[in-house]
Amino acid sequence: MNKKLTDLIAKAENEKERGSLIQIAFKLAKEDFISPQCKKTLSEFITDKADSETLKAGQFEPPEHLYTYLAYEMYKEGICGEKNPEEAKKYLLKMVKHHKYYACNELLLAYRDGNAELDIAPDKDAMIEWCFKIADYGSPTYLYFLALQAAGRKVPEFYDLGVEKDLKLAIRCLNKLNEDVNNFFSICDELDTMLNYTVHEIFREHSNSDMYGRARDSFVDGLKRDFWDCTGYSHIRMASPHLINLLGVVYYELGDYENAAKTFERAVLYESLGGKLNLSDMYSNGIGVPQDKEKAFNMKKEIADLFVGNQLGDMWDLSYDEEHKLLETVEYIANAYRFGIGVQQSADNASKYYNALTDRVWTLHLPAGFEDAIVQRASTALKEMSSS
Repeated sequence: MNKKLTDLIAKAENEKERGSLIQIAFKLAKEDFISPQCKKTLSEFITDKADSETLKAGQFEPPEHLYTYLAYEMYKEGICGEKNPEEAKKYLLKMVKHHKYYACNELLLAYRDGNAELDIAPDKDAMIEWCFKIADYGSPTYLYFLALQAAGRKVPEFYDLGVEKDLKLAIRCLNKLNEDVNNFFSICDELDTMLNYTVHEIFREHSNSDMYGRARDSFVDGLKRDFWDCTGYSHIRMASPHLINLLGVVYYELGDYENAAKTFERAVLYESLGGKLNLSDMYSNGIGVPQDKEKAFNMKKEIADLFVGNQLGDMWDLSYDEEHKLLETVEYIANAYRFGIGVQQSADNASKYYNALTDRVWTLHLPAGFEDAIVQRASTALKEMSSS
């Protein structure tokens, strides 16, 4: 059997066929079904191929970097000989430098939890620095989720780096991400690839079994919900305004109101709805900027008018707290027109905003029950106005 497999590999007509045979041989070696001499030959072949293999950036999985991946697994697990952590790390880092998603995740988790096979002890500081290095290699996604965790946001389980809230670290991450607009497109592409690959794997594994429907539900109800609900995937669609606004929020939480205001101003230039909401509050209260209630009111009215006209569009970059603040802003403008606070009293205008709250609030991504109080107040106001 060993000789037959060796002969087949030697006679393979092309690299694709040879690669498939090597994978078969590798699996047999892993199960200890081939001789020590055959393992030695296989190890030398894989190592030689891995050392000369040219990797292309961003590809998700083998066979695009088959031999480098096999060399990593071989030395990490001692499949064709003794375990060799240093050699394993060498091939892992080769994949990391070309931002292979599997390799990046493997390395970061090794520093998060420790990995005896790679001779890596838990080291949070090293893990954080590797997030920055991986971003420099062209894969900023891990740095993005590190920024979210450091800012106290929830992230999908796959990207959970186990970092506690650290606002100064969040600022460092966000400043790095905001250096290059291409980072935003890279994050979008990587998350799309991650989602598409995961769906493919789930469906491929179960497509010929009665588990198919459950696999589909696992994706729809699990993975996709994680990416949408964790201040992640949906917001990255407008990554630049979202990240700039988040940086402003972090500055605000740190009490650096001057930089918070400047950052929100920048976010508004990128058409960030969250930035405009936060900046309007700062002008209303005179925090970080001179108090200007007229300017604050005009900004809030602009936001409320977008909501009423269903024209928020790509400006949708809000966290749950900011979505709630959006509803409060619309209610504030409705109350202003109802009672003539800062504007001429107008029942028609007030009704327009109250009706929008009752009709369109369900289009938000708020948790169930989050908006009930505001909707109830708007409904009550409309009833009182119609009866007066």
